[in-house]
Amino acid sequence: RLAEVKASGVLGKAFDKFRGANHPKTILTDEKVLQIRSLSAEGVGNRILAKQFGVHHSNISAIVLRKSWKHVK
Repeated sequence: RLAEVKASGVLGKAFDKFRGANHPKTILTDEKVLQIRSLSAEGVGNRILAKQFGVHHSNISAIVLRKSWKHVK
């Protein structure tokens, strides 16, 4: 549903304004996301990364699988 609303242009720039590190309640930065992906590729587990970066292990999984923070290459 959100994809449909975004595609219609209703949210437009207001949605993108708070993406990733621009969101006021974010814990991570683009640089930290890149670190997470790099460390995960080296074999560091999601739960260890979660403790290190102060987020839940499901967030780490979503970052590594590029389900979240997709805009960070």
